[in-house]
Amino acid sequence: MNHSVASKVLIAVAASEWKSDDPYLAQGLPDYADMCRRRLGGQWMSVGDCFRWTIGGKSVVVTVQSIYGDGDGTRFKVDRKQTDVQVALERPIKVEHKDELVQTLANTIRSSYETHAFRVLGIPVAKSILVHGVSGVGKATLVRRVSQVLQSVTFSISIHELLAFKEEYENPKWINYNPLHLLMNKAISAVPSIVTICDLDALQSDTEKNTKITDILAYEINRIADSEQVR
Repeated sequence: MNHSVASKVLIAVAASEWKSDDPYLAQGLPDYADMCRRRLGGQWMSVGDCFRWTIGGKSVVVTVQSIYGDGDGTRFKVDRKQTDVQVALERPIKVEHKDELVQTLANTIRSSYETHAFRVLGIPVAKSILVHGVSGVGKATLVRRVSQVLQSVTFSISIHELLAFKEEYENPKWINYNPLHLLMNKAISAVPSIVTICDLDALQSDTEKNTKITDILAYEINRIADSEQVR
């Protein structure tokens, strides 16, 4: 082996979407470990070096924790064929935002985790928060920044994805491919996590199908145990 080529590298990968070790729950999530291995090929690095990428619209941060090679130096090159790149998945990196709206929403979510207070008051634990505003006002950006403050993994789904299955609602097997149900499985496996349900304004309260969707939403929210940090 070339003395400048690393024999083994240990990297920590922090992504804004958490990939569970459970094969079922990991379905549909990118294999960040494999993606990072490919992207690091040909890179020179030392312990402590940090790489930041956007993969599929998601932020991914890679930190070199240890690196080994045959030479005496501290900086080595990663070879896709010769270097053993080992990956440790970590929670998303915490980012502080001083924006008042970000802090307010983050504090609201933190408060909802204090389930003892809800029990003392004799009221149900708040598991959902409505963030509303006209299109383009920055709702998605607000939620993303709050997730960075709380180091929460984010998941997102549009109500249109449920509307597309309106003929399947009464099918007993629909739970096996209900996109919201599958997403909630992942969110529950990746706590703390935030699930964003977009385009709620597409619902029309006077239609039977949309009433059924409301029931579906309520069922999935109620699946979250009081002690689980999913909002």
